[in-house]
Amino acid sequence: MKRALVVDDSKTAQIRLKKMLRPYSLDVDVAFSAEEALGYLAYETPSVIFLDHHMQGMDGLEALKIIKANPNTAMIPVVMYTAQKGDMYVGQARALGALDILSKEIMKASSLQRVLASLGIEPIEGEEPTEVEYSDESVDTVTSSEKPTKTEPEPVSLSPTSIVSRHAPSDLFQVKEDMARHLEQQIAEVRQQISDNSRTVVYKVSEEIEKSLSREARVGDVPMSVITGDLNQGQRRSAMISSSLLLLIFFGMALVAYEMINTKNELKLLAQNFSQLQQQQQQVEAIQTSNLAAQNGITASKLLNPNSADMFDITSWAINTDWQFEYGSQPLDEERVVNISNLVYRLASMGFRGKIDLAINFGDVCLQQEDTGMLRLADEDMPIENCVMFREINPEFMASDYLSLAYLNFEQSAAPIRDGILEVEVTTNGVSAPRHEYPVLSSNGTAGTWNKIALKNNHIGVSLSYQ
Repeated sequence: MKRALVVDDSKTAQIRLKKMLRPYSLDVDVAFSAEEALGYLAYETPSVIFLDHHMQGMDGLEALKIIKANPNTAMIPVVMYTAQKGDMYVGQARALGALDILSKEIMKASSLQRVLASLGIEPIEGEEPTEVEYSDESVDTVTSSEKPTKTEPEPVSLSPTSIVSRHAPSDLFQVKEDMARHLEQQIAEVRQQISDNSRTVVYKVSEEIEKSLSREARVGDVPMSVITGDLNQGQRRSAMISSSLLLLIFFGMALVAYEMINTKNELKLLAQNFSQLQQQQQQVEAIQTSNLAAQNGITASKLLNPNSADMFDITSWAINTDWQFEYGSQPLDEERVVNISNLVYRLASMGFRGKIDLAINFGDVCLQQEDTGMLRLADEDMPIENCVMFREINPEFMASDYLSLAYLNFEQSAAPIRDGILEVEVTTNGVSAPRHEYPVLSSNGTAGTWNKIALKNNHIGVSLSYQ
């Protein structure tokens, strides 16, 4: 059964959302803070996360940013629900990767059903989604008539007997909800009593401090005024010495200023030479970075200023990323989808608006047929002339054949792609664009020598361009 995680620091809000999720085929776990939720995600992977915005400690938007930045949790759909209103908050949540945003005050069963249906989660047969009324008075509030007036703490009754007696035994969920509300009200009363007592203690301590300050301080038997007079006399002597030192410092600074004026022209010339050297160095680094990126299948068309730090950062990251795949494995498996996700969110955060082209390239590996008729990589010592080449068994390479489920899920849930900020297109070159040249075919050539090069040509090329 699929699992949902509800993150909210209000017990009442948790109970309400769990009741609305009851008609669905879901196991519901809860966390009372964003920190607790991040610890939960270290060992569990739920199908969907319902994340409250305003919580003590880390808020929902900060937690969403951390979840989407972690490759292990970036693919989990996150639904924000909050009492916050306004297009600015909605846009901020969607930009960080939220699947949808639900209103905490007017959350309807139909809205929840729409969100879950987009994730393939349908109600259990025979169950109907239910509406649950939401009231601000039920969440962590105490009315003015309920506030305590006594300064001494009173015993707080936590017995649920009085609550249970007001409800029918069959309505167990309502009893639990009333118990939670009752406990929250009792806790609020205790907090108010503690606050009143604290103010009383602070007032008494302040009075004692003021009385102590009104008395003249003494050090042993000597009044503080006598000691202060001696200190003032010493300070006057120190001031005279300080004035003399300041005069000497002034003459020294005048000499330094004279020397600085004499060397001003030399410093200007050195600064000009240094600026020219910097520009030349940046141009050389840009050329080297561009050449290295081309060798690794990473190209950029009109991406950013060639001398900008942004281009160096993204190019360096892309070069050091593993875009190769083994023979027989999916080119767009989960590991490479995580790399693609990091690339998309990095470019979006840098302000890039355009197209990412992912070109799948295959190596023309040497294969041999087993007795069962299955093909596998040829033994290293097999003559190359006895090989069955990969291009012979794959005359056509269709990009749609290599779109994995992990990639399709990412393409549908990634906020930059869904909002039209970036476009990602998957193409394939087959075996026609090898990155490494194959050895010359000869009668003494072996499959091991050939496949060593061919396997290096199994890679994904990345191209970037503005639209």
